[in-house]
Amino acid sequence: MKHRFLYIMALLLTVATGAWAQDPDPIDLTPSADGTVWTLSTMPEYDVELEVTYYTDAELDQMAADEVIAKITAIGTVTYTPESKALIDAARTAYDALTATQQALVANYSTLTDAETTYATAEETAYTEGVELTKNPDGTWSLAATPGFDVELEVEYKADLTLTVNIEGWTFGATANTPTVSGNEGSGAVTFEYKNKGAADDSYSTDVPTDAGEYTVRATVAETDDYVDGTATADFTIAKAAATISYETASVSKTYGDADFTNDLTNTGDGTVTYTSNNESIATVNSETGLIHIVGSGEATITATVADGTNYTYAVKTAQYAIGVNTAAMSVTATNYTGTYDGDSHTITVTVTEPEGTTVKYGTVEGTYDLDEAPAYTDAGIYSVFYQVTKANYTTVEGSAIVTIDKAAGVISFAESSVSKTYGDADFTNTLTNTGDGTVTYTSNNESVATVNSETGLVTITGAPGEATITATVTDGTNYAYATATATFSVGVNSAAITVSAEGFTGTYDSKSHTITVTVTEPEGTTVKYGTTAGEYTLDEAPAYTDAGEYTIYYQVTKANYTTVENSAVVSIQKAAASISYETTAVSKTTNDEAFVNALTMTGDGTVTYSSDNVNVATVNSETGEVTIKGTGNATIKATVVDGTNYTYATKTAQYTLTVEAATGISDVKTDATENANWYDLSGRPLNGKPTKAGVYVKNGKKVVIK
Repeated sequence: MKHRFLYIMALLLTVATGAWAQDPDPIDLTPSADGTVWTLSTMPEYDVELEVTYYTDAELDQMAADEVIAKITAIGTVTYTPESKALIDAARTAYDALTATQQALVANYSTLTDAETTYATAEETAYTEGVELTKNPDGTWSLAATPGFDVELEVEYKADLTLTVNIEGWTFGATANTPTVSGNEGSGAVTFEYKNKGAADDSYSTDVPTDAGEYTVRATVAETDDYVDGTATADFTIAKAAATISYETASVSKTYGDADFTNDLTNTGDGTVTYTSNNESIATVNSETGLIHIVGSGEATITATVADGTNYTYAVKTAQYAIGVNTAAMSVTATNYTGTYDGDSHTITVTVTEPEGTTVKYGTVEGTYDLDEAPAYTDAGIYSVFYQVTKANYTTVEGSAIVTIDKAAGVISFAESSVSKTYGDADFTNTLTNTGDGTVTYTSNNESVATVNSETGLVTITGAPGEATITATVTDGTNYAYATATATFSVGVNSAAITVSAEGFTGTYDSKSHTITVTVTEPEGTTVKYGTTAGEYTLDEAPAYTDAGEYTIYYQVTKANYTTVENSAVVSIQKAAASISYETTAVSKTTNDEAFVNALTMTGDGTVTYSSDNVNVATVNSETGEVTIKGTGNATIKATVVDGTNYTYATKTAQYTLTVEAATGISDVKTDATENANWYDLSGRPLNGKPTKAGVYVKNGKKVVIK
């Protein structure tokens, strides 16, 4: 028997009183209905003195309202305690005792209503959380917690139900079976709930499960007047449905390079499929989607493996199909080259349109492909280039193409059609423009005038004057052919000029010989001849002159292939300055003195003549200047010179005074004049003593020959 207990909380009211002697509050008086009689609220046990104060109705109303306002304010914070409940009830009682007019004066009335609401909420919570009965195994009941207030239990007895719920399982996809309940004696309302078997009870739901699996159904029968509510549970199973997988095509043929693809898999259930390839070097497969990617050529088997799903099971869990992948075709073109020699290298062009990443090898012999790059050719000719294109999983392509290079047109021509040269000019070349590679040979038709280096075209002048024709002859080269194989130019060679300068001599007689100087600056190896008459060049050396005078010397310079040069230069020798003078300008003699010569100092080669202005005193030899005493007295001895061959005299006379006195009777001392005599050369120049060289000299006014 299940009992219902009603909980009633008893409200405990406490009234506080105090002794009259200690209570400062006035004693309440209550008027009678007609207001004529007043009754004390309490009869004191001692004498009292009553002081009555009269108030207006409005004042009394406000006073009554103020008392209630004070009680409401005293409520404070609401808690679920008897104390808080007593304050709320006292305020409510006081408020309800007021008249409508007085109630209108209670300004904080809402505080009272809020406190009542708060307390009621706390009370409900206290009933729910604070008081709980639990039936013990022996049929007694226990409070889970002792409430902090008085409770009243009301026990109502109802009969228990003995319930059983039944349900048949079904297969996924079939119509769900409805559970049935037995033992519902009170015909209470039945609610069915479901959960996964073994799950927590709070996971029950009224939704009927659809997925395959093991479940528990719970039937709940509502309480009736005579029976308490009750529950019953039963387990049941939704079986997985049968499913299959299969490929639409058992074998697939592909070519390397084909796009990724899938072979449709029919899966009648919800099992998870995993895809694998037994040869990932040929084809890989996305393990989740079954998307195939071709990797190489060959064979591979693709397997789909399914695991039982939530609602389906598979008797056969795999399906397979075979993939055959053929090598792909390459798109290859080879382009020949045909052109005229241009100095650049040329080859064939192999273009692989598809696929990328191929390997192209080349060779010059069919079947041998050992070159990484196509051989290129520059020279004219016809060349076969072989090629091989390979790539894994593609069909190899082999072929060849031709490089044809024709000879270009060559031309030769000289920069100048004629060249004028002078003998002695440096070797030269007349620039030959050769637009090709032909071999050129040079020749000269007159090697006495000019020769030419047969390979370089360097021209050497060999003679002049004259003309020669230089011819360049070209043969076809490797890459050029010549329509006109020769080119010529003429060389005119003039005689060369000799660079000659002639320097005469201009100076004063110095007893040395002088001549002209002929200098040939260019060329070397000339012949210079001289003469004293124009047009006659018989002397190998230029004549030289010593004596003063002006002499014209003619010269001729010659060399083969050079223009002869004839001209003249002058040797001009001026007379040197000379002088005469006596060493002693006054000489004293006696009539007994021997003839003498007063030394005459003379430079130059002039001829001297001597004279005396008084022959009675002394005579003088006109040639030698030797003076002979004739008598006493004075005489002036004069030497007069005329210009010689090489000397000239600004002052042409010199003189001295001779004084002769009578002899005293003492003979002069004779000395050997041979050694101490005055010696002179033929020009009258005094010598220091007797000459030691052979020649003609003057001594004591006489010519002496020394051998």
